[in-house]
Amino acid sequence: MEIDPKNFPRDGFLELLGVEVIDLTPERCEVRLEINDTHHQPYGIVHGGVYCTLAESAASVGAVMAIGGKPAVGMSNHTDFLRSMREGTITAVATPIHVGRSSQLWEVDMTDQEGRKVAQSKVRLFNLAPDVKSAGMSCSANGTAEIASNIAFSLGSEWQPVPTESATYTFTDDIAKKTLTSKT
Repeated sequence: MEIDPKNFPRDGFLELLGVEVIDLTPERCEVRLEINDTHHQPYGIVHGGVYCTLAESAASVGAVMAIGGKPAVGMSNHTDFLRSMREGTITAVATPIHVGRSSQLWEVDMTDQEGRKVAQSKVRLFNLAPDVKSAGMSCSANGTAEIASNIAFSLGSEWQPVPTESATYTFTDDIAKKTLTSKT
């Protein structure tokens, strides 16, 4: 699959931040962001969420390419901040550590305009079923339940959250098994 990185569709959040896709293959995704005051936290340095956003964006776009254009969504994002920045350009390069049938793990190195590493991330992604139109089901304020809901939804489940029950999921290959436990 060949996609021109300059024409890769961006969501509203990436557009708002000013993230630009520079290079895009199934083995590598590079994104870039020119820092300005809107990316700062109150102490005048780049907000940690900006690094996390760049990491998850680069890994997600790369993950989609790695599985032939099918959707993939983030399950976890672990970002270490190594050097603070106030201005300049952050370049994030994502490369796959593992591309599996149901999940992927990507490493993302972020550097400043002088090539110094400013942050590093590992992002785990879930490969959605190809017929899923939307993975965004709001079912709980609990992130784990939300991810479980997205996964169950992507596997074709009709499950809807019930306030008096909690759900525990067990994953075997591409099958989600649900166990409901009453809250009393």
